[in-house]
Amino acid sequence: MRHYGQGSPWQDFCVLVGTEPAIILALDKPDWVHHALISILQRRLQMISLLKGAPLDLIEVGGGSGSSTVIGPDLFREFCLPYDKIQNQALHDLGLRIVYHLCGGVMPMLDLVVQTGADGLETMTPPGMGGNCDLAEAAKRVGDKLF
Repeated sequence: MRHYGQGSPWQDFCVLVGTEPAIILALDKPDWVHHALISILQRRLQMISLLKGAPLDLIEVGGGSGSSTVIGPDLFREFCLPYDKIQNQALHDLGLRIVYHLCGGVMPMLDLVVQTGADGLETMTPPGMGGNCDLAEAAKRVGDKLF
């Protein structure tokens, strides 16, 4: 069973079709993209079921294609959040902790990452290094909800 990308259906979709085409498809053919994401999620859930008993305590999900340097909160809310919530619940059901990866483009997505059910968030890259993280602001907004 294959999966593509770092760890969530939207990331897999972007790896399969390309990031820019994925965004255009999401805008032009959202029903088709949702169909594709459901199919990808089903395969991911099959893969997750194989992790039962694996000596893991933390797993990374998300991916740079869902970061605020690539898409905005509206696209994240529609094309990442619903699928990540289901996936993350399946991982929690196995007792795994989840860290959500966003390649440093995190600030507009903080509250949305909390809604995915993730336990943590990375990378907390500051603007001087190409990200947009304000660590003090992030700690104030979601520090009690995410490591």
